[in-house]
Amino acid sequence: MIGRLRSVYDAAPREAVGQLRKLIGMIGNVEGNLGGNALEAGDVQVAEKRFENAMPCYIEIQAGERIAQTLANLALATSRQNELEKACKYWKESISVYGQLKDHDAGGLNEIRWDAAITRLQQDMEDAGYS
Repeated sequence: MIGRLRSVYDAAPREAVGQLRKLIGMIGNVEGNLGGNALEAGDVQVAEKRFENAMPCYIEIQAGERIAQTLANLALATSRQNELEKACKYWKESISVYGQLKDHDAGGLNEIRWDAAITRLQQDMEDAGYS
């Protein structure tokens, strides 16, 4: 198997790296979706673990929006477990990532999306008793 992968990489390294990035992203998406399903089912501990599993994948491929959304999901899961300090940390991290995305897209169409996400997260924090 390793030899086969090596030959693919040797023949087309950029394509091989691109395919690897897609696979890593898919793994993150599966973990994130399983986390979302667990959250909807009320199994917040499983949801938290699944979201934690998704994070390294998104970080590896530098998927900013997915990182921010997963941090927001972690905040939701931990707030539902009454771990409000931990939830606040995740909310702040998510807001920070959305802020970076907003700065990157300043003047572009996505800037409005990032602003809306930040506002929603700030409201979630306020609703949980943080300001």
